[in-house]
Amino acid sequence: MKFKNIAVLGNNTFGDVLGKKGTESDITLYSYKEESQALSFVVPTEYPGKVQPMVYAINMTDAALVKVDAISRTLGEIIIALECANIKKGYIIMGENLIKEQILPLIKGTVLQNYKFIDNDRITIIETLSNEDISSTSGITKVPIDHFFDVKSVGTVVLGTAYGKVRKFDDFIMYPTDKKVTVKSIQIYDKDEDDAENGSRVGLNLKGVSVAELERGYVLAKEGTMKVAKEINVKFKVQKFWKYPVSTGGEYVFVCGLQQLRATIKEGGLNSGEEGTIKIGLDWKLAYVPGDRIWLLRPDLPDNRVVGCGEII
Repeated sequence: MKFKNIAVLGNNTFGDVLGKKGTESDITLYSYKEESQALSFVVPTEYPGKVQPMVYAINMTDAALVKVDAISRTLGEIIIALECANIKKGYIIMGENLIKEQILPLIKGTVLQNYKFIDNDRITIIETLSNEDISSTSGITKVPIDHFFDVKSVGTVVLGTAYGKVRKFDDFIMYPTDKKVTVKSIQIYDKDEDDAENGSRVGLNLKGVSVAELERGYVLAKEGTMKVAKEINVKFKVQKFWKYPVSTGGEYVFVCGLQQLRATIKEGGLNSGEEGTIKIGLDWKLAYVPGDRIWLLRPDLPDNRVVGCGEII
C-alpha cells in the first residue's frame, strides 16, 4: 500500500471534506483510505492563533494543500513558511468568489508558483492526490512521536509516521533520551499489523516507557543512528520579509521535526534574505541527524512569525 501525507493549510475545517477525522489536538489528523493507498491529512487546528502547529504540519508531511479563502496576512505567512521550508510539491484550491489570478502575483518567484490548481470539488481533489507521486524520504528508520496516551490494559501507545520499515518486537532508543523501548504491537488504521511501511501512520504499543516519560517530538530510532546535542551549527537562511537582524544573543523558539526548544544565537549574524552559518544554543537536548531542517520562530509577534529555516551541519 502507498501512503501519502499532506498538510492542509488555510482552512481548519477543510479536513472534514477530505477524510475521516482521527486524533485531534493543536493538529488534527484526517484519513482517506483506498485498497491500494491511504491519504493522511494534517490540519494545524490552532493556527493562525499559534504558529507552531503550522510548522508541525509541514514537518509531518511531504506536500501541501493550500485552501485560499481570502487574500490575507495569514495567507502571506503560509506562503512564507512553505517557501522557507522549500516544500516543492503542493496544490492550491481557490475558495468561493476567488480566482487564481488573485494569488498569482503573491506566489510568483516562490515554490508555490509551481503548485497545481485544483477545482474546489472533493472528488476532483481526491482523484488528483491519488494520482500524484507523493512519497516520504525514509533516511534512517525512525518514528517521530506526535501524540501519546495510556490505554487501559494495553499500556503506553504512541502515534507517529514511520520512516523506513518498523517491525513488531523492534528495539529502539527513545531520542533524545537514552531509554530503550520495544514495539509490542503495531496498528495501522485500527488494524493490527506485523510491520509498518515507510510513510504509514502508526500506533505503537511500547514496552519500557510510561506516558509520564514522553514528550511530543521524541523520536524512536535505532541505537547509534541519531545525534544528541544542546549546541549545533546551522546553515540558515533568513526569509526576505523578516525585518530584524538575527544576531548573537537573539532568542527564538526553535523547531526541528516535532521538537520545540528555546534557542539563543551563540555565534554569527544574518540580515533579511541572507544565508550563512550560525551557532545555536538550546535549552534542552535535541535529537537530530545532519541535514535535518530547523526553524526559528517568534510566536510572540502579531504577524510574520517565521524568522527562517536552515539545515543542521
